[in-house]
Amino acid sequence: LAAAKTVDFVVHGIEEYTSVIIISEKSDQIKKAIVEKMGRGVTVLKGKSGYGRQGHRDTDTDVLYSVITRLELQKLKTEIAKIDDDAFV
Repeated sequence: LAAAKTVDFVVHGIEEYTSVIIISEKSDQIKKAIVEKMGRGVTVLKGKSGYGRQGHRDTDTDVLYSVITRLELQKLKTEIAKIDDDAFV
């Protein structure tokens, strides 16, 4: 495992960026945490719910889009879990 991670860092680099899409009913609180605690920008996209576990839902929702480093990904997931366990990341 350690060798595989080392090769991954050598090939892809440590500061590789990744994009994250977050769908949550508590998107305002998550957006605030990303901007204030992580110092990253967020783009808010307008979305419309569709089909899911509860069947068809016809509500508007905010979709958050942010670009972070791979090293910040776990910190972001932890912050989101504190706010909304049901968020889709």
